[in-house]
Amino acid sequence: MNPFRPIVLTLGLCALLPCAAEAQRARVERRGPVRTEATPGQAITLPFRVTNVSGGSALLAGQPSLPAGWRATTGDPRELAAGEAELRLVGVRIPASAAAGTHAVRYTVAGSVDSVLVVVAQRRSVIVAPEGAAPMVVGGDEYAVRFRLSNRGNVAERVTLAVRGDRNITPRAETGTVDLAPGAEQVVVIRGATPRGGPSSLRHQVSLTAASGAPSATARTMVTIVPRGGRVRGGRRLPVELRLLTSDSLNGAGVAIAAAGPLDAAGRVRLALDARTADPAGTPYARRDEARMRLDAPGMALRLGDDFYSLSRLTEPGTYGFGGAGSVRRGWLSAGGMAVRDRRGEGRPGAAGGYLRAGSDRARAGVNAVSADGRAVRWTVDAALRVNAALNAELEAAPAMANAAAPPRAGRLWGAGRMYSYELLHVRGAIPAPGGGSRDQDAASLVLRPGAGLSLSGSVRRGRDGFWITDTDSLTAFRTTRRASLAWGRRLSLEYRDAAADTASYGDVRSVRGRIGVPILHRNWIHATYERGEAVPLAGLRATPFQIAGMQSIMALRDGTYVSATIQRRDGGIGLLANQREWSASLSANAPIMAGTWLRISADARRADGRPRDSRVTLSLERVLGGGHRVAMRGVADSRTDGRWTRGGVLEYALPIGIPLPSSGTQGVVARVVDPATEAGIPDVVVRLGDRLAVTDRNGFVGFGDVPDGEHALRVEPGAGPERVADRDLPILVAVQGGRAEPVQVALQTAGRVTGVVTQVGPDSVAMPMANVLLELTGPGGVRHARTGGDGRFDTGALRPGWWRVRVAPSSLPRHHAASAEQIVSVQPGSSEPVRFRVFERERPVQMIQSGDLTLP
Repeated sequence: MNPFRPIVLTLGLCALLPCAAEAQRARVERRGPVRTEATPGQAITLPFRVTNVSGGSALLAGQPSLPAGWRATTGDPRELAAGEAELRLVGVRIPASAAAGTHAVRYTVAGSVDSVLVVVAQRRSVIVAPEGAAPMVVGGDEYAVRFRLSNRGNVAERVTLAVRGDRNITPRAETGTVDLAPGAEQVVVIRGATPRGGPSSLRHQVSLTAASGAPSATARTMVTIVPRGGRVRGGRRLPVELRLLTSDSLNGAGVAIAAAGPLDAAGRVRLALDARTADPAGTPYARRDEARMRLDAPGMALRLGDDFYSLSRLTEPGTYGFGGAGSVRRGWLSAGGMAVRDRRGEGRPGAAGGYLRAGSDRARAGVNAVSADGRAVRWTVDAALRVNAALNAELEAAPAMANAAAPPRAGRLWGAGRMYSYELLHVRGAIPAPGGGSRDQDAASLVLRPGAGLSLSGSVRRGRDGFWITDTDSLTAFRTTRRASLAWGRRLSLEYRDAAADTASYGDVRSVRGRIGVPILHRNWIHATYERGEAVPLAGLRATPFQIAGMQSIMALRDGTYVSATIQRRDGGIGLLANQREWSASLSANAPIMAGTWLRISADARRADGRPRDSRVTLSLERVLGGGHRVAMRGVADSRTDGRWTRGGVLEYALPIGIPLPSSGTQGVVARVVDPATEAGIPDVVVRLGDRLAVTDRNGFVGFGDVPDGEHALRVEPGAGPERVADRDLPILVAVQGGRAEPVQVALQTAGRVTGVVTQVGPDSVAMPMANVLLELTGPGGVRHARTGGDGRFDTGALRPGWWRVRVAPSSLPRHHAASAEQIVSVQPGSSEPVRFRVFERERPVQMIQSGDLTLP
């Protein structure tokens, strides 16, 4: 046998199969649990023990293996002696967009590997925000607004969109649902048709609500609707609405007129007018004729017509009738008066009087004089003091009064704070009420709000009131009302009341009432109530127990639909209705059935002891037409205890009109918007002067009348066209003197733009898009800003042609990061200039704070 043969075989095997000692130079062991939980965006530290098993000193470098997008930080390896071990801490940064689930992180040293399972929790977040500037649109045109949806979570979301608009405009989204992957974004376009006509500009709110598995998010933007009118005529108009109505049997007609608005250019003098004739025969509402007017101006106020008039809030109850009242104020002195009579012959007392007061809003004193039904004049003096929100007082008294046992006197003390409010009231010998008797009373109330939605309140009232004529004792004897309640937001409430004569049929009521609320769809609530107590219908009669159970739900949905439903059962009867069992139910709904069309329904029904009682159904259909015109049809059906139904209907038509107001003689400001290439006027451009808006006519002219003297800012709004910009800095200060100003001409030229992307370069030289980075541009027209989206891209929008300096704002970068140098870009009309910026981490100086040795077990 050849003696070298075993040696050759051994060397050959070692060449083909490396020896175990050479294959395993190190051993890696996880130190800690095999699974660890983390959240997106979190930084975690994973410990691994590395042991040198090679039999000699060795420099053992480790390499972490991570999921895509994850980043790791490890220290520099050091030389380990044979058998020596060290603890290595591997820092792992989990990206904010990391998918939910279990991910493996492996650490390899010289062929030896161990791993940790990182469980990333779900994070659900959908963000919605308006995209771009709020648009302006000429009345009658269609507008388009944009919202950006962003999935900031780490799970895919199916987002359901709900769009809502006011002013009877129903906007619609191009799609009802959007699927968003983690970290994805999408722009949603919402369109709406605006009404034609109208004397002034309108602000129309559009809201978008995104609902998914994540908490819902809502964003809003405003659309300015400008009337199509070209050059503004010199005069102004007071907005007025004229309504014509008739019954379903065409048995007569009625007219109503309403007006409200400023009478001067500055808006300091305002008029409100409301007048109507009696409803024609056969209409279900049978409203009487009424007319009232109010004029407010600096230092004065005037009221005329059917209204409630009173001079003294404490001792003189006032009366409703046809009359007038006015007040003037000059500095610390104010005076006023009123006169009222009963023009319908209903037995209400007439009255006339006046007052004179001196002081400020913090302290004042005055004298009042009132004569009712032509009797002798009654005099009172009053004073008021306001220290702060927590302490306020009013006093009123008279030296003598005819037909009174004692001179009238009254006082009121009240205040409020963040956690409380209170009121104390004392009235004696007050001017008699129209029904007889007096209004003497003492009252105290206190409300405490300790927080967390809790509210505690209590009140006591002791007095006599001539209005309660069902009980003769109420004219002479004092009656006491006590109430106490505890509430926790809309979830729970408990109330005790010992009340005197809520209505003539109820009598004195003593009861305990509780209510429980449960939240339902779209932040609405449903409430269940229960009340138990006893009532005395008239003095000296036997008390009768009663109990009431009911349920109410009020729902306001995103599309403007409003629904209210109530059902109630009463057992035992109250007052004159003793020993009855009654069911009652009511329903009220208001919903849009199509753009500009609303349907309103209300119904009430009652059954007592199995027999139907009063029932009523009301139906209304209202349609908004072009130019602000409205047409409405309303019907009512009533049923009484005999089971017979009576029906009635009304047809109403409303049209907007404008009453021309006299011009102040000033012709104001005239401007023209032109194309610089052709010098031709540009129509339908929105121009703003101060807070007034107008649209250029077909020759590019626009005018503003009744402009007061002084400097006024004139702007050409971006809504004039997203690809056009003014050739001069805006706003333009226009000086008006003597009611006139030099004409202004603004040229709109084709705009350019700058687009680009910002990326972050990591240690592995991989460029990742960087969101929410602020770009700063300096050039013609000043400084502009843009911000990157989720994909790292940005678009500056319309820019005036010329040289622009573009740079990344350092304040928007993370700490210890810098961006590439600024760039100079030549923006040409109609061009889109691309730029690119890189963000990198700066080298940071390392400072040794403390040294030491680490001993491993």
